[in-house]
Amino acid sequence: HILAFGHFDLEGGRSWVIRTGLERHGHRVSLCRTEAPGLIAKYRDLWRQSKTLPTDIDAIYVPFLGQYVLPLAWWIARRRRIPLIADAFLSLYDTDVHDRHKLSRWHPRAWLLWLTDWLTCRLPHLMLIDTPEYAEYFVKTFRARRAKILALPIGCRTDLFRPLPASPRAPGDASFRIEFHATFIPLQGIETILGAARILQEHHDDMRFELIGKGQTYDAMVQLASDLKLTNTTFTGSIPMDQIPQRIA
Repeated sequence: HILAFGHFDLEGGRSWVIRTGLERHGHRVSLCRTEAPGLIAKYRDLWRQSKTLPTDIDAIYVPFLGQYVLPLAWWIARRRRIPLIADAFLSLYDTDVHDRHKLSRWHPRAWLLWLTDWLTCRLPHLMLIDTPEYAEYFVKTFRARRAKILALPIGCRTDLFRPLPASPRAPGDASFRIEFHATFIPLQGIETILGAARILQEHHDDMRFELIGKGQTYDAMVQLASDLKLTNTTFTGSIPMDQIPQRIA
């Protein structure tokens, strides 16, 4: 019996995949989850719920972005003498300082993110991340123990993303279509996709790119596409996740 603890998204791919995978392997998963606004309110709500938890819980699992409530999960797990599993997934410090460039490394909030990552390496019995390379990053940057890190690759919502019949093409549409969907964070390297679109535009006028989603770099990428004079690229914007599988088909 595993308790999923924190303020995670029930529909988000990462937590959905892990919870569903645990259930499909015979584990019962219960939720201790809050949507309260603000960190203090989240702590109060989770602490209140923790007082009525079942007695047969074998482990506490904190899904991604639960790093901020990890100290409370650690305290509850310690009192019950059960393991604590944290899905760090990625480094909060690395994401905001090095990838998205939202903070200087000297900003007080950057120090808080570094401390949060440091605690994430020490409080749980098992720490989940997405790649072996990120495991090395946590070992080198935060002195995490390799033995407590498990690289668990990203999965997908298999209830949504599954093989579908190909959608009929519009009359006269013989184009080769390339579809991309994501959240337009710097890590996704959309400028590289646009660079490829420029090269292909010169040699294959039947190729078409559709970029779905919005996020931090969206406006900059639209401007870059304009600067590159791309006529083979369309920015669709955000669409509901359950519509994306049909776009892929």
